[in-house]
Amino acid sequence: MIADSSDLSVSPVEVDEKDVLYFVNGVDNCLELKTDFGKVSIIGKGAGPVSAAYGAFSDFIIAQREIY
Repeated sequence: MIADSSDLSVSPVEVDEKDVLYFVNGVDNCLELKTDFGKVSIIGKGAGPVSAAYGAFSDFIIAQREIY
């Protein structure tokens, strides 16, 4: 399945201590993807918006290559 605009969301949500996002603090960044294979969370130190986006995208590409 290819995601379309009805499948995507970006929004603040409340999480509890059972969620991996609960432990993301300060300048840390987290990219959480829900895939056909399950939920994937990539957490790392933030270094500004450009570096964070590059790192998250790079991690996603590496993870995808390992799956296929």
